Amino acid sequence: MFNIVCVKVGTKYKSNDVNRLYRMVDLNMELPFNFYCFTDDEEGLLLPIKKKRVYDLSLDSYWWKMTIFDKTMWDNNEPTLYLDLDVIIQNDITQLFGLVNSELLRIGYIGTDDLITKHENELGLKYMAEVNSSVMLFHPQDMHFIYKKFIKDATYNMEEYFGMDRYLTAVHPYDMTHFKYWQDWYSAWKAYPASHKEKKSPWQTMQTSDGEVLIMMIPDASICIMNAPTTVSSKQEWEVFDQVFSFYYK
Repeated sequence: MFNIVCVKVGTKYKSNDVNRLYRMVDLNMELPFNFYCFTDDEEGLLLPIKKKRVYDLSLDSYWWKMTIFDKTMWDNNEPTLYLDLDVIIQNDITQLFGLVNSELLRIGYIGTDDLITKHENELGLKYMAEVNSSVMLFHPQDMHFIYKKFIKDATYNMEEYFGMDRYLTAVHPYDMTHFKYWQDWYSAWKAYPASHKEKKSPWQTMQTSDGEVLIMMIPDASICIMNAPTTVSSKQEWEVFDQVFSFYYK
């Protein structure tokens, strides 16, 4: 049996977001699986979803994802695929489980280019994020050391690293192995203002209520992640997400 897990804590996401992800997995997974949701509110979740109540911890927003590495939350150590609630499963994900590493966390490597480095330096960020934790593959009980190290001084870590991806990049560079960007599992769904183009990229223009954005999408990839810059509003992000989702799930 294999595990799929997501996290819904706080008010950003609703039960419908979890249910939608479950349905996408169910349509694109050929192996038997358990679907887990780590949450503080089980109301509205579909019956096949296994609910795991998170502990009362002083964690902020996306830092709740760290709880997936807490071995006390798990009753098994089977290969596990973590998915953010704002990803779109475009194609079959079964083959991803053949990439699991028993000793390392497999995560998407995005690197940093000059534009990203310049932008983040202007924001005063001390660390760059070279990985994207929207999709991760691991054996959950074997990754407890990541949770243990983080939770030992969670307040400091949240203030120091400004995001889980920066924390993993800085603190656990040798505890991770990477998916091959564009190849193994995902395309980076990126919404950019129209002035930002890259050569040889599969750009498409998409209309939102607040104007046009350009999106980069690889239809043959298994998973499409949402990774928009701060110049694109949350409202635009979700409008584009809904349009792309509707393309695959009419």
